[in-house]
Amino acid sequence: MKEIEEWRDVPGYERLYQVSNQGRVRVLDRHIRYPSGKTRFKPGHELKPQAIGKLGHLKIVLYKNSNSKSRLVHHLVLEAFVGARPDGMECCHGDGNPINNKVENLRWDTSAANNADKTLHGTQNTGSKHGLAKLDEFRVAEIKKRLDAGESQRSIAVYFGIHQVNVSKINRGLLWSHVEG
Repeated sequence: MKEIEEWRDVPGYERLYQVSNQGRVRVLDRHIRYPSGKTRFKPGHELKPQAIGKLGHLKIVLYKNSNSKSRLVHHLVLEAFVGARPDGMECCHGDGNPINNKVENLRWDTSAANNADKTLHGTQNTGSKHGLAKLDEFRVAEIKKRLDAGESQRSIAVYFGIHQVNVSKINRGLLWSHVEG
């Protein structure tokens, strides 16, 4: 059975843009008035979002009164179908897929719940997935083996080009705890 697509106005952009419960965004038919006084009809159409960032969330640029604003599609869906974002809450994707912006896949929740979802779905930027990581899982396993063999934290840090405090944190399980040594 095909799902029924419901459209609602984008809050703050009523009669200009709508978002659907399926995660699509469209601009509505409108008449544009030029400074000369002439008007022109522009038919509505679906907007094609852009993927942003490593996680691939979808964004759209909305225009109102000659001003543009970039908005995340999942936020638009929740704002239109659930309500404004409560203080301290984030948008969470139930299935971990950042382009599945169907309303039943989205919810407002805490940062801790969002991070728990990312861990569950394997989308958390930990280990070598983190953009600033100097190490990868293979090197950390090597560090752990060297620590077990009794090599000093300082010599390991020098060899791998990292700070000794990071070797200490790896040794204590505070960093890279998901890697076996």
